Amino acid sequence: AASPRALAVRFGAASVASAAAALLLAERDPKARRALRLLAAGALGVEAAAAAAQAGDYRKAGVEQATKGAWGKAEKIFATGLGVVAPLALFAAGAALGGRRGRPRAQAAALATLAGSAMLRISTLGIGDESALRPEISLRFAQPENLPKLLH
Repeated sequence: AASPRALAVRFGAASVASAAAALLLAERDPKARRALRLLAAGALGVEAAAAAAQAGDYRKAGVEQATKGAWGKAEKIFATGLGVVAPLALFAAGAALGGRRGRPRAQAAALATLAGSAMLRISTLGIGDESALRPEISLRFAQPENLPKLLH
């Protein structure tokens, strides 16, 4: 059944990651910067897992066609690729280099995290608009097996 849980977890994780990333951009204390990098990276890891669960939910519900259009591609490339995978790699590279040498990578990771979080929200609305225009997709959401258990 389609569950809004994976999407809710994804939005929550993206929010935590982007909050930590925004604070990281202005923080000067090395210990606080390290804590913010770890928090952002951890939240991005949760977001990545939620994105995978979300895709699985959509497949099980038979509504994955909603993610095959332009907005779905934008979500995969920008929200997930550049907004989750790239920042995780940059945070890891920055941590491996450490100190001043790692700081530009952490800054780039923070900016990518913020952009990815914004793109997640924009692309989710776009995917919703596309699915609303296609009754064969939007009506699948209303099938009994896709409704929350409380409504059965």
